[in-house]
Amino acid sequence: MTYKCFIPLVLIIAVITSCQNSELSTPPTNPINHMFSLERKWYTNIDDDRYYVSFSSDGNFDLRYYQHLSTSPSNLNSFITKNGSWKYLNTEHTKFSIGWEDSIDCYYTITNETSEKITIEKDISGPMGRGLENYVELYKYAKSISIQVPEEIAYLVGTWYYDANRSGKYLLIKNDGNCIYHHYQDFGSTSNLTGWVNTIGNWIYNTSNKELVITMSGEISYHYHIDELSIDRLTLSGTTSSMITNTGTFYKYFKKKT
Repeated sequence: MTYKCFIPLVLIIAVITSCQNSELSTPPTNPINHMFSLERKWYTNIDDDRYYVSFSSDGNFDLRYYQHLSTSPSNLNSFITKNGSWKYLNTEHTKFSIGWEDSIDCYYTITNETSEKITIEKDISGPMGRGLENYVELYKYAKSISIQVPEEIAYLVGTWYYDANRSGKYLLIKNDGNCIYHHYQDFGSTSNLTGWVNTIGNWIYNTSNKELVITMSGEISYHYHIDELSIDRLTLSGTTSSMITNTGTFYKYFKKKT
């Protein structure tokens, strides 16, 4: 009687052990979906971070490049930022389109990705607009470039507020040729577009005619004359219709020492 009970028990233990070993030998699956995302800044020149394309989550797209229109010194020769739109074309995020106001869309396929860059090519099955011109490689990183700010406008770099209390909207002028206009946009209390936003741009100073040229995203270049520039005051003149209004005095923000 004892042996009759023992034999089935041994068989049960053997079956359970076999099942456990089978489960342990099965490779675990990874449920995480590593979805590729374009939503970042990509550099078009690995040696200069002033050249880039930027994909925003709201469908906006910025291309920053150097515009060379004259072989002689000209204010038209400067970095500009062109704004367009983009979207994914498939759920895998390996295809996307880029569109400009003055061009039909252009379809792209991401053909390769490494830790340093992605490689893209135009998709001939879709519209063949201007797109990214001849760019086929977009880099994740690039060398940081700082421009040589002329000594006569050394105080220009910094954060300039429109209000003497150093609060609210401001113009941030950076030493790499970029600038940021921080301002409030009002589309009504029910709109999610209402609030503080940053508009990017770039600037250049012409030492020959003492003009400051500022080009904000979506605008043409506007020329200003620096009437006053000190450690904490900036006054510009020059009639423009730019979002960067030049009436009154700008006040520089200084970080308090602790």
